[in-house]
Order: sequence, then structure tokens, then C-alpha cells
Amino acid sequence: MLIKKDNFIFLLIHIKIMELIMSVIYDTIKLIFFLFTISAGVGFFRTYISEQKIKETLLIKHGFKGHLFASLLGSVTHFSSKSSIKLFYNFLESGVPLGVSLSFLIASPIVNEYVAILMLVFFGWKITLAYVFIGIFIGTFAGLILSKFNLEKYLYKKMKGKLVELERKTTIKNRIKIGLNEALTILKKLWIFLVLGIFLNAGIRYYFTGEGILKIVNSVGIFGVPIAILIGVPFPGSGAAIIPIAVALFEKGIPLGTALGFLMAVVALSLRRAKELRKIMEMKLIILFFTIIILSIILISYAINFIQLF
Repeated sequence: MLIKKDNFIFLLIHIKIMELIMSVIYDTIKLIFFLFTISAGVGFFRTYISEQKIKETLLIKHGFKGHLFASLLGSVTHFSSKSSIKLFYNFLESGVPLGVSLSFLIASPIVNEYVAILMLVFFGWKITLAYVFIGIFIGTFAGLILSKFNLEKYLYKKMKGKLVELERKTTIKNRIKIGLNEALTILKKLWIFLVLGIFLNAGIRYYFTGEGILKIVNSVGIFGVPIAILIGVPFPGSGAAIIPIAVALFEKGIPLGTALGFLMAVVALSLRRAKELRKIMEMKLIILFFTIIILSIILISYAINFIQLF
């Protein structure tokens, strides 16, 4: 029995749609599982962090060691843009030097631990290690260089709102509860962006040809990284939601560093962060801060593109 051409085309479209739906369901379940597990684990271990101990350590450590410790802290401790900026101000109030505090503030958005762990799942340990190492390197030396200048004059004396105090619980049960509550809170905030990102991932994989995207990449040449970053700045979402899009772009032939540049721009260059910074520092210092972040993302993106060649 022969199948009519119209019926055959309809059957192909139907199969394609079913593949798309199954792909979205599978990726949604997988990413929700990873995000929930990672968020709960990070929330649990964060209860062991003593803010007072951190401030004491930052006050004791000077020079390179102080900046390195602050960058490591910023890279492994996840806070929202609002709370991380308040914590930065809290460091300053305690007497931690501005340059050391800036190392924390610079490394915090560049190296996102959720993004790093999800990158490990999708891209492997080599790329993830390069991403984390370069981010910590930038935070350390950017703060070290900035400490040589008199930037304190660009800070306001007071900041609105309560200063952040890291929550500490003594029992394992309470620590687990904090981790689970944090994971649920994050999922409630991100699930819509996560699903949207997965749909876009599926759409790019199924309806865009690698040849077409490669033509676009070749047409922009070395300017692909800054263009991707410019596109990512106003893009709504979070790192966990944008990773599926970065994965799909990479699978279609866009260089990995360029795809990650787009991802990091979404994570680190939010307008909300600029709004919160405006409460504690003058525009000159905000412009300097975001300039460092942009140049850092460009450096990381080009470095990963270079690593990808080998």
C-alpha cells in the first residue's frame, strides 16, 4: 500500500513534533533534578559558613592571599545580586580593604557555582576547570590592581536595608531543611525560565541547520564573542535556564567560548545588579566594575575558544 505524499509529510511532521515534546520532557526532568540536588547541597553546606569567621580571615590576610581568598569565597558562595552586594558592604563596614572586597564582588558573578556544576554535566571537567580558574584569577588580580588606586572616595557612607547575616544552624536536621527550602525557592523562581530555555534548546536543535548558523559565525569572525555578550546583557533569565540554549548553540557549531560568553553575560551583567550597586557607590565605580566584568567575560570566552582548538 502506497502512502500519499501529503500523508507522508504529515507523518514526518507528527514524528518531529513528538520527538520535540519527548526531548523537552526529558531535558526538563533532568535539569530540574540537577538544579534541585545542587541547590539543596549548596544550601546545606552554606550553613557551615560563618560570616564572622570570613570577615576575621579577610582582615588577617593581606596582599595576594587576601585577594585570592576573597575570590575563592566569591566563586563558591552563591548569593542573589542584592544580598551579595550587601555582604560586600558588610565587609567594608568591618574594616576589610576595598580592594579585597572588590575581589569578592568581581568573582561572585563571574564564577557561578550552579553554572559550573551544570557545565560539568554538559561540557566536561576540562572546560569547567578552565572557566573556574580564569574567573578566580580575574577576581584576584583585578582586586589587587584596583587596591592600588584611591577608590574609597567613590563609596557612599550608608546603604539602605539590613546587612546580610549568614544563617547558622547547629543540627543536621535544620541544615538539611535549610538546603531543601533553598532548593524549592530557587525552583519556584527559575522554573518558567528553565522550561523556556529547554523549549528554545529543542527549537534550535530541531529547526536550525548547523550550516546556517556556521554562516552567521563565519560572517562575524572574531567579533562573535562581543556580539554574543551584547545579546546576553538584556536577556531575561538565569544561568541554569540559559545553559540549555548555550548547549544547543554549541551543538550547532557556535564556538563553545562564544556560547558561554552569552551565558555569562546573562548571569553577571544584570540591570538589577547595577541598580543595587547604585545604592552604595558612585557611577564612576559602577562603570569601572562592569567594565572589568565585561572584559573578564571576553577573556574567558576567547580562552575557552582557544582551548577548544586542542
